[in-house]
Amino acid sequence: MPLWPSLRAVLPPGKPTPHTRPSCWHYAALRPLLLQAGELTPIEKAERRVLVLANPGHGLEKMQASAAIYLGMQLLLPGEIAPSHRHTPNAVRMIVEGEGAYTTVGGEKCPMQRGDLILTPTGLWHEHGHDGNEPVVWLDVLDLPLVHYLEASYVEEGQPQTVTANDSERGYRSGGVVPSRMLARNDRRYG
Repeated sequence: MPLWPSLRAVLPPGKPTPHTRPSCWHYAALRPLLLQAGELTPIEKAERRVLVLANPGHGLEKMQASAAIYLGMQLLLPGEIAPSHRHTPNAVRMIVEGEGAYTTVGGEKCPMQRGDLILTPTGLWHEHGHDGNEPVVWLDVLDLPLVHYLEASYVEEGQPQTVTANDSERGYRSGGVVPSRMLARNDRRYG
């Protein structure tokens, strides 16, 4: 096929032509929708109860916040378990509200409470569960659009997690870096 008819579409003259539009998703507007989704859709039916923050510049059906990033607000209610899986996109979870839930990543149980950051690198088995009493909401950030574009996106379902000792907290503790909830429990030890 000839290059010249489509060259300027992929190499525009002078400057790039981004499709991503400035967008703002207010949590106050999203929260009631998430809670309504929790009432209407059981976790067994949805598997992951997520509202995707889709940028209108990319088309809402594409589930992209930008050319390379996916954003979604996820809700987990008390007593629910979102089944184990692993996938090729990397994931970052920023806990927005609640406590009592956890993510098990590669066999390590990571408690979730407001302000926490949990990383799930590509290919690690993970699941989410909730032993608490209040809804937990977090922001999922994945490089899904990029991995999908590279034709490397897939998921594997169903290997239940076996929880191991909390090696990451032990490793960070040796360097003097610990989660604030540990400091509150161990004031005398670190004071």
